[in-house]
Amino acid sequence: MSGEPTAGGALPLRVGLEIHARLATRSKLFCPCAVDDAAAPNTRICPICFGLPGALPAPPNRAAIRLAVRLALALGAGVRRESAWARKAYFYPDLPRGYQITQHESPLAQGGAIRIEDDRGERIAVPVERIHVEEDAARTVHPADTPAESLVDFNRAGVPLVEIVTAPVEADAEQARRIVERLRTILAATGVSEAAMERGALRCDVNVSLSGRAARVEVKNLNSLRAVRRAIACEAQRLARPDAPAGRETRGWDERAGRTYALRTKEGLAEYRYFPEPDLPPLVIDEALLAEAGRGLPELPDERIRRWRRGHGLDVDTARTLAAEPAAARYFERMVEAGAPAAPAASWLLNDGRRAAGPDGIPPVPARDAAALVERLAAPGAPRAALRAAFDAAVRGEGSLRELLGRLATQDGTEAAAGIDAACRAELAAHPAQVASWRAGRRGVVEFFVGCVMRRLAGRADPRAVRRRLLALLGEDARR
Repeated sequence: MSGEPTAGGALPLRVGLEIHARLATRSKLFCPCAVDDAAAPNTRICPICFGLPGALPAPPNRAAIRLAVRLALALGAGVRRESAWARKAYFYPDLPRGYQITQHESPLAQGGAIRIEDDRGERIAVPVERIHVEEDAARTVHPADTPAESLVDFNRAGVPLVEIVTAPVEADAEQARRIVERLRTILAATGVSEAAMERGALRCDVNVSLSGRAARVEVKNLNSLRAVRRAIACEAQRLARPDAPAGRETRGWDERAGRTYALRTKEGLAEYRYFPEPDLPPLVIDEALLAEAGRGLPELPDERIRRWRRGHGLDVDTARTLAAEPAAARYFERMVEAGAPAAPAASWLLNDGRRAAGPDGIPPVPARDAAALVERLAAPGAPRAALRAAFDAAVRGEGSLRELLGRLATQDGTEAAAGIDAACRAELAAHPAQVASWRAGRRGVVEFFVGCVMRRLAGRADPRAVRRRLLALLGEDARR
């Protein structure tokens, strides 16, 4: 059944999330093979990650463990000083050994929360049940030109993942989307993961049920925030129907059709045949690794949003959007430090700046130059079209933005001064009675002329410059 988000019937919807994030390491979890998305298929493999008989896993990648601990600290979870590895057995072509090395009964960390806001701005803490480390499977490729066959690329096999499992909570499809979005922001802000869903660095399984009903569905491998929202909404509608199945089921998501489809009956824990991994000792988190993971933990998105709203007066949507993009957030901070007014800087960055952003998500000009541009744009009577043209020219590589703004200031200043002078002379000539009042000593009449000139120039002038020119012209008239 397809459909956009709905309330899911009269019964409250319960959602639990299992979010898998690729840890930002250069090598795999139990072998030294490189993590390299751009490599040709099956060129970043060795006997360990390829699952050859007799090949034993090496000690776990310390960088991967440090990053997972860093995430646990960021979410306020309790880190186990000693946890254990386990084998999770299932048979699929993308699993080299026929089992995955993961953690089961004693995960790396437990507790903590992911915090979001509901539609009224109320803060909600979504409990985290567990955080554990595991290895990724290989990647199955289904060539369009040969639909009868599938190919397996083992480059991804053994890449380190961290899995975050939330407790089931009453939430609608949009709130579930926000949970994943907030976690994605935290993963990127802390440097734990690139968290790019479009590149497979973040994937989500959702467990959906209706309170009071036995039916529970797991929708696997959702790879976009939109898919998370739509898949949950779809299942909320399907489970609310009178003919909905009563058991537990695993389903896939068809993005094009906007509906889920049956994969298999939901596996129970017994079917995975978990047992302790005999080839690896317990994972011990020593003081040095714990300190290393917590050192320099950055300001988290929630804290940053509150600070921006309090200190800079940003509205909540702008602050959330900026905080969700770590590179843009840092760029914004540098613009404000360079003197740009905060609200105009944020607005410019999320509009003109985003339009010109490169692969790193920020405009290809120094933040201090962007700050000078925003200051000019925020000034009364700013020549907006010319300033935007200067920015576009800088993006095209026709000079630095600072130089182009300097050139524009010189040209603009001459033209503006000439325009103000002409408008002032025209208004003085059009109102001889008011000029006579000035001569008679009624100095306040200058404000009348300032208003006339500003109307003539359609507000595109600095009133202070207009007043200075009027006083100069009136003074010349008085001396004649």
